[in-house]
Amino acid sequence: STTELLKKILRRASKVWKCPVQDIDWSEQRLKEPKERVREASDREERLLFAHLSEGYDTAVRFAIMAGCRLEELTGLTWQRVDFFTRTFSVTGKNGDTRTIPMSQALFDLMFAQQGYHPESVFTYVARRSDRRKGLVKGQRFPMTYYGLQIAVRRAVKKAGIVDLHMHDMRHTAATRTLRVSNIRVVQHLLGHADITTTAKYAHAQSEDIRAALDAASPTKTPTREHGNSTKSLKKKG
Repeated sequence: STTELLKKILRRASKVWKCPVQDIDWSEQRLKEPKERVREASDREERLLFAHLSEGYDTAVRFAIMAGCRLEELTGLTWQRVDFFTRTFSVTGKNGDTRTIPMSQALFDLMFAQQGYHPESVFTYVARRSDRRKGLVKGQRFPMTYYGLQIAVRRAVKKAGIVDLHMHDMRHTAATRTLRVSNIRVVQHLLGHADITTTAKYAHAQSEDIRAALDAASPTKTPTREHGNSTKSLKKKG
């Protein structure tokens, strides 16, 4: 945090540079960390979003929902990092950390179908118009960019009438859905979190699943009390 960085600078100024530094009560200076939201796209929102994404961008967003990759990891993915033989691919995330992600069958099929569009970039988009300045030719495929994908999703969300949904929420969606059928360690590795406490925020999203399970729970046809009484009556008859 900014407070910790300032604390280190002032400590170094005092001990190394011998500058006079006033005593500071750092406990009073720490700001409360904002709680990051966890936003999962609903099935309906997903259908609406894909209906408004143009060719190429729809594939990239589908990949993000399935793999949980960050936007820069997705747009920076090259064929050198994809191994169809071992069914794995590697991405470079924050701080230059690289992680290897196994392909599900759906991911394998999606990525395999992208071959031949570009010699280096896995994800490409179809140019909707020609632009000499940018070197674009209408109808041809070009490498997807960070801002290009971000803008495409923003426009599609607006056209679809979806409220408060961003590209980063595709990563949230992947994490929440994966946690629903596995465990927090699996999600930690999928997202590339060094600290599991960062992954733990996705556990809060499971409250809706708990509510759904409680709503689905139905009472037994024969109450336990009556069942107990019937057991006693059977013993008497025996």
